[in-house]
Amino acid sequence: MSYQALYRKYRPKDFDGVLGQDEITQVLRNQIRTGTISHAYLFSGIRGTGKTSMAKILAKAVNCLDPRDGNPCNECEVCQGVNQENFIDVMEIDAASNNGVDNIRELREHSKYAPSKGKYKVYIIDEVQMLSTGAFNALLKTLEEPSRHVVFILATTEPQKIPVTILSRCQRFDFKRVNLKAMTGGLETILKDLGVTCDEEVLPLIAQKSEGAMRDALSLLEKVVGFQGGHLSLDTTLKTLGYVAHRDLMKIFKGIFKGEVAVSLTTLDDLIKEGITVSHLLEQMLQFARNLMMIKVFKGSSEIIELPFEQQREIHEAFESVDLMNYHHLINEIHEVMAGLKYAANPRINLELLIIAMSLIFKGQVTEMAGMVQEAPQARAAAPIPGEDKAPRPEASESKASPPEGEGTVQGHWERVLKRVSDDNKMLYAFLVEGKPGGIKEDEISIVFDAGYEFHFESLMAPENKARVEGVIAEVFGKPYRIKGSIQGQSPQKKDPSQEIQNFLGDEYKDIFDIE
Repeated sequence: MSYQALYRKYRPKDFDGVLGQDEITQVLRNQIRTGTISHAYLFSGIRGTGKTSMAKILAKAVNCLDPRDGNPCNECEVCQGVNQENFIDVMEIDAASNNGVDNIRELREHSKYAPSKGKYKVYIIDEVQMLSTGAFNALLKTLEEPSRHVVFILATTEPQKIPVTILSRCQRFDFKRVNLKAMTGGLETILKDLGVTCDEEVLPLIAQKSEGAMRDALSLLEKVVGFQGGHLSLDTTLKTLGYVAHRDLMKIFKGIFKGEVAVSLTTLDDLIKEGITVSHLLEQMLQFARNLMMIKVFKGSSEIIELPFEQQREIHEAFESVDLMNYHHLINEIHEVMAGLKYAANPRINLELLIIAMSLIFKGQVTEMAGMVQEAPQARAAAPIPGEDKAPRPEASESKASPPEGEGTVQGHWERVLKRVSDDNKMLYAFLVEGKPGGIKEDEISIVFDAGYEFHFESLMAPENKARVEGVIAEVFGKPYRIKGSIQGQSPQKKDPSQEIQNFLGDEYKDIFDIE
């Protein structure tokens, strides 16, 4: 016998074998029991969720010579014929390649004749949304005046493309994504039948990667079994599927949130050396960030998060102190990098800069909070005294008047400058927030960086970045000012950028950037 792919070999033979569609199977089994068969059904849902399998089971059940509690017996002549795909009264049509009006007219003529062996002629039309307008009109005529011995089962991944006139004449069933628990259980049963063992994390990983499509899960399982044989190890499975391990994603995000950016970048380097592409890394980082956000929302774990509960609990404990808004910023930044990836000369650098910038932003938020606490006494001292004029202070309004010179004036506007830069460019904000604004001297605002922040100083003073910040300052202050950056205790001077990167990241990371 020729080799059969797993998704064909383990195609469910009765309603009980269909995973994750319990409501649909219950309705169809009741119809078989009571003999209330509809003349037309529409099965819709994403690929690999069991639409075609369910259609074939229904075709067997309506014709079975010995149905058992609404299920086909899979033993009679009819069931055996359908299983072997040679039963003359059950026809499967691919609308992608038979989508013309002549094809449907031929089907209409054929459907007028009584079935040869079964009780019903069953027509399964797969990818029905591919039919032409003329073909849909011809099909509508058949559905309006159906023969008593004909059942149509239409399957589609895009129900929105099907005319309303067709939809209104069908019993519609929407197939759900197969949930993680049900899919993992199904894969475990198949592995036992194959005589293959696996590490505990392997099957949940495959189920998660398939995104609710059982056929995709079986294809991935087949690939992994073919590569490894009798036992599936987690590490080899990860490499086979080009997947990032949960532990590595934890390292990357811990480094971002806890200021250990060198750990994040070293982990990134290891993954790229293993052959995982930058685009694939970004996709999985985006999914992981979504899971972090949802775990934060649900304050622990939830069934709607497609991760094992053990991993959800680990994430909750590790990132409990991270604010929900941080995930909002992170997800937006990942989206931006993904959108610009096709234009990047070196995508890896874009990903590395993303990790560095996000780490700086979270560190900068702590700095901002400390600054707000320090300024609080001044704010209280400036509060209006009862009975005095309560007109708003100039710095609290959007007044475009030219402010007087002095350090206090800069401080009064600087939070709005930071806010606008952050909204426009998170990476530029990460550089700017580490500097302390000084006073105004003529048409110039000084920004002072502490020693050790040379990398931020150099990045901010790059011509393009400098121009963008000066544009924001002009909007906020109502008057153009140049910015002059300096290092605390030093006169500004050009330094070797590679040395700045080394100072920022630490000695343990210099080899990745080939720093001598």
